[in-house]
Amino acid sequence: MGLAVVPGVHGDFEAIRLPVYSFFLKELLGIDTPIAAEGPVDQPPAEKLVCFSDGLPLEDRLARIDEELVPAYVFSLETTSPQVRKRRIGELTGQLRNEVFRGFPERKRRA
Repeated sequence: MGLAVVPGVHGDFEAIRLPVYSFFLKELLGIDTPIAAEGPVDQPPAEKLVCFSDGLPLEDRLARIDEELVPAYVFSLETTSPQVRKRRIGELTGQLRNEVFRGFPERKRRA
């Protein structure tokens, strides 16, 4: 796996596309060949890239999809006992290990 970082603003630049092409070739087709150049790229005119020029659609869910998928967290200033806090930290650590870092190899904990 690699990382392509280029100076400047976010955009679709050849300096970013080339490593992506190489990644797809290697990971999807098994061809481990770096791509050094690309052919012509069709770029539509800016006016064709404009969307929602008359405002967002009435049923637009994308702008608030995070609210639909994960309910907003309600923060409480209520203090909890050390036992409850320790149990909650254990639950959250377990969720992170199982859902976010499950692909990481197991590692022995230091004493």
